[in-house]
Amino acid sequence: MKRISEKLTWWLQQNGTIGEEDLELYTYGIYQLLMDLVDTISILILALVFGEIAGAIAFLSSFCAMRRYCGGFHANTPCRCYLITIGTACLTLWLLHIVELPITMMLGVVVLCGLFIGKMAPVQTPNKVLDRNECVVYRRRAVIMWALTGCLMVMFWFLGLTKPAMGIMLSNVLCVMTMIAGMFILRKRQTVKKEA
Repeated sequence: MKRISEKLTWWLQQNGTIGEEDLELYTYGIYQLLMDLVDTISILILALVFGEIAGAIAFLSSFCAMRRYCGGFHANTPCRCYLITIGTACLTLWLLHIVELPITMMLGVVVLCGLFIGKMAPVQTPNKVLDRNECVVYRRRAVIMWALTGCLMVMFWFLGLTKPAMGIMLSNVLCVMTMIAGMFILRKRQTVKKEA
């Protein structure tokens, strides 16, 4: 992917679309875009295999909307990130395929996730430290995204679209799990620094 992004950036520079001073920035941006595209296509292929396209799209959209502002665990390498993403997608799609929950239980899970998100978001990483104002803004946006996706879940349920509703609930759960994992890793690193 890195080689492809470098070639695309070089091509953009040769055509006069970007300047030489922006090569590194565009290479990074194109690389991230390609990685996101590979993840999304892989998940949609898995969704076809499981027969859960609607649930997968609802899950993916909801998770991406909240994850941006909630923060949490990030893998160290692109390969690890891809493997974790695909493993999580397989588990989510399998759950979508075999589990059906009543709306009251789904609402309960989403409300508990919302309480956690409202209290703990954003979970920072060593690579992305936010100042106090950014934390306030990210928390507010995380709660707004949680509320919007929760309303969408209820709407899907009442329209009889139980799989997309379930996908949104699972995205809430995964978002909270990534936040907890991120908090755990951050504490572990801080403990190691104190001991050193």
